[in-house]
Amino acid sequence: MRIYLDSSSLCRLYHQEAGSEELKQFINKQSVTRIYLSYISKLEFESTVWKKVRTKELESVIAEQLVEIFRADYGCAFVNVFTNKTGIALIRLLIKRPINGGNVGRLT
Repeated sequence: MRIYLDSSSLCRLYHQEAGSEELKQFINKQSVTRIYLSYISKLEFESTVWKKVRTKELESVIAEQLVEIFRADYGCAFVNVFTNKTGIALIRLLIKRPINGGNVGRLT
């Protein structure tokens, strides 16, 4: 199965927070073979991590580790959906089929 993760779901994958366990269980149970991200997911993920540092939810050492791990995964674990006509059409299709109200991910 292929899924699309928005930035908030992506953060749940790397940082333990509300919804993290459900997301991980979903990915394992559904035999996810490919995870799609929007073109700006890298920027949004890192921005969210550093916001958590500013709001005292994360220590900067942990944030640096999360960003480093994500950057290593980014090139090999995810497929980028570029913001061209095909990418936008795919995102629109994915949004029409949310799982659990859109809180976990989106099906392709």
